[in-house]
Amino acid sequence: MASLLLTHRLVQDLLEQDGFSRAELADVIDAVTTLTREPGFTLLSSIHELKQRSLSTQGSLPEATLELMLIAWAAHYRYLSKRYTNLLLSQSFMNRVHSIHSRGKQPLSQIIRCAQVIANEAWLGKDLRTIFARLIRYRNVAQGTELLAEVLWHQQQFLEASTQRAIRPLPRKLLHAIRGWPYNDELLPKVVEALEQQSLLQQRIREQATERTEQRHLLSVKQALLLLGPEASRELILITHFEAHLTHPYIPLRQELLHRRALLSQCLQLLCDRVGVTLPCHADLLCYLWLYDCWYHPELSTQARWRYQTSYTLPDTISSWQPLQQKLVPLRALKLIEYWQLSATLVPLMRMHDSLTNRLLVCSRLAHIATELIYTQGTALPEPWAKQVYTLLNALDLSWPDFHDIQLRAAYKLQAQCPVELIPL
Repeated sequence: MASLLLTHRLVQDLLEQDGFSRAELADVIDAVTTLTREPGFTLLSSIHELKQRSLSTQGSLPEATLELMLIAWAAHYRYLSKRYTNLLLSQSFMNRVHSIHSRGKQPLSQIIRCAQVIANEAWLGKDLRTIFARLIRYRNVAQGTELLAEVLWHQQQFLEASTQRAIRPLPRKLLHAIRGWPYNDELLPKVVEALEQQSLLQQRIREQATERTEQRHLLSVKQALLLLGPEASRELILITHFEAHLTHPYIPLRQELLHRRALLSQCLQLLCDRVGVTLPCHADLLCYLWLYDCWYHPELSTQARWRYQTSYTLPDTISSWQPLQQKLVPLRALKLIEYWQLSATLVPLMRMHDSLTNRLLVCSRLAHIATELIYTQGTALPEPWAKQVYTLLNALDLSWPDFHDIQLRAAYKLQAQCPVELIPL
């Protein structure tokens, strides 16, 4: 926390001066920007650290430091330009200087106005929920409120879950028993007993099995297993395991990745149904495996916002959805396939080999392309991708209108759309 205290001291000293130069203000802004780029600093942890210090260390206006940090976090989160970020920080600081001499005016920027309210009331010990409950009543700062709410929500998520924490896999004996119980009746009671200890798993299996019947009451675990069968039960357990555990470690791109996973699964299933290709496992399970290593990628696990490709690289893999310096390699997904003893046909799908003879692999690449077209192009096909996309479509005897129809159906079912985010000026 030494860097926090040094930056706080710079801000407070400059506020207490009768006059200061542009260079001194630029040094303070640079110190605040550098501080907020460091991992581990959040609004609540900064307040806690400053509250423990003496009144002389806290300074005359500690809220000013918190306000500057909030603005810098918001600018970094939304990828604002350096010039605009420095302008916001300068306006915020000068507004605080004027307020000391009772010459303060209401700032025009929504970001500054919201950051000022949050900093002032959070320093007084008010809960963030109470602060935002007050802010959302004012429609003239709605966009600034939403942006800072997202920033602080991300900070809170980072405190609740660490990205470095290992995910505990399902017991190997349970997975093997599920696979073997049709050939060994003695294993079924053990599977039922093990699943009854996993509340989420057994609830999901019971619900899925009951949906296939006409009765209203949930089936028991044993009845559900017998109705679903070994393979369907096993895949359902693995999908539920992903939903419950893979999605828990927090990364800033979690929501974007999970939304795209759902759309990818839908596109893949529609494509396979259209061309008559059988998937080696459930589409949801396959897409979770594709996504699994994103949680451990050095760039994807730390990026604050989704970045869009500036080049026209064909987006036929998850790795090509983002401008990455280090390629996404499915090392952990391949280990899980081996650990769970899933079909060997999943291995080339994980590696996404460049092949036109493997129809399943072509469907997988087209599903990735369809997902990216829906989210970034509004289903329109950019000219640089056209030749490669038509080559893949010809390999499946599929026309562009058919492929476009699949995109529209998937987007309609999941209510997907191209995101447009406004910057609160």
